[in-house]
Amino acid sequence: SPDQINNVTDLQSINNLNVYPNPASSQVNVALDLAEGMDVTIEVADMQGRVVKLKNLGEVNGKQVYNFNASDLSSGVYILNIQNQNGPIGHRTLIVE
Repeated sequence: SPDQINNVTDLQSINNLNVYPNPASSQVNVALDLAEGMDVTIEVADMQGRVVKLKNLGEVNGKQVYNFNASDLSSGVYILNIQNQNGPIGHRTLIVE
């Protein structure tokens, strides 16, 4: 049905998303550049889709850098999802060593 494609405009609201260092061992930086202000959440999921870390950033606008501790994550591959109130707006693969 047509209303399944309701987040297309949200994908245009993120100008840039960079995750570094990658691979990471302790600290991970997430650099965001958003075209408009919005409430943003960072979600880290393992390859089975289980959310292993969740960080609510609150209102984000423009270029910002956030960091979180990855030393409590097991070595492996994760998906880092950036979401607003309407759903996902970007994602990156994160490798933890």
